[in-house]
Amino acid sequence: MSIPLSRRHFTGALGAGVLLSQAAARAAQTPKGPNDQVVLGMIGVGSQGTGRLREFLKLPDVRIAAIC
Repeated sequence: MSIPLSRRHFTGALGAGVLLSQAAARAAQTPKGPNDQVVLGMIGVGSQGTGRLREFLKLPDVRIAAIC
């Protein structure tokens, strides 16, 4: 059974994947101690959540651990 996938959902998932890979690369470059960073998990990242995710990724002391 196949589930129809809209272009909007595909693009959103692709964007989230790109953002996660950028976050992982940034985390590998600048190691920080546990008390020097904020670790976030985001649920329901849609159009507004993606914008907020981008803003969080600009902050050097924030790490995104999970997206659902």
